[in-house]
Amino acid sequence: MAETIKLVFLIILFIFLFLIVMDFNASKWTELECKKHSDCPRDYCKPPFVIRCDFHKCFCR
Repeated sequence: MAETIKLVFLIILFIFLFLIVMDFNASKWTELECKKHSDCPRDYCKPPFVIRCDFHKCFCR
């Protein structure tokens, strides 16, 4: 019984970690080009982060 609970816990843990890694890698594919801060979309970042234009790319800071 305890081994089954451990197995289920490990499966949930790996799925959770996989989803987090996917979320971080998704930002790499959605980089937006910009020349100034106003070129970046306002809803690009989740609070408390703010969108900034650095090196001609939009980043959440």
